[in-house]
Amino acid sequence: MAFIFTGSAAAEKPGIRPDAPPKSCKSKWCEKVRTTLLIADRIDDVLAGKGSPMFGHGVEITRAGRVTNTNPFLLLGIAGLESAYGRLMCGPPLNAWGIGACGYWDTTGCVGGGSYSRWVLAGSWQRAFTGAARFLECRWPGHRSVYSLRGYCACGGWAERVAWQMRSFGSGPGSRWKHAVAALP
Repeated sequence: MAFIFTGSAAAEKPGIRPDAPPKSCKSKWCEKVRTTLLIADRIDDVLAGKGSPMFGHGVEITRAGRVTNTNPFLLLGIAGLESAYGRLMCGPPLNAWGIGACGYWDTTGCVGGGSYSRWVLAGSWQRAFTGAARFLECRWPGHRSVYSLRGYCACGGWAERVAWQMRSFGSGPGSRWKHAVAALP
């Protein structure tokens, strides 16, 4: 079952879902896997319905959220608004979040000591998801909701539109991992 948690099966064959999560758990490890798979399934359901190139990478998005203490539904909501879930990306490849696409952000030092663009260009969707989540933490340390990401976009109503996206996935506007877990049944 370890291969499911890493997302390697989904990365090798996008569109292939991992096994169904267990219905009940008796260990913390099992609960961690169950939670990850439930969130990943919901994310892949959304991405499938949107025709997204990120479809099949729900486990990776979820894992990036867990590792960085970021709500993966926030990452998904931003990608939905900024690039139609990765279908209309501009700027560097794999930049579904529009980070630096207009040359506005100075991301040097934010993501692993390098720029966000180099982080994304150097890797895979997994690196892009983790890089986007780390970028949020770098620019807005201690963020707690989409509304605390002031300045992400100069367009009016950006936070409200991302929050609407997040609510359509069953999540509230909270930006931390615990908010994604709270959205589970």
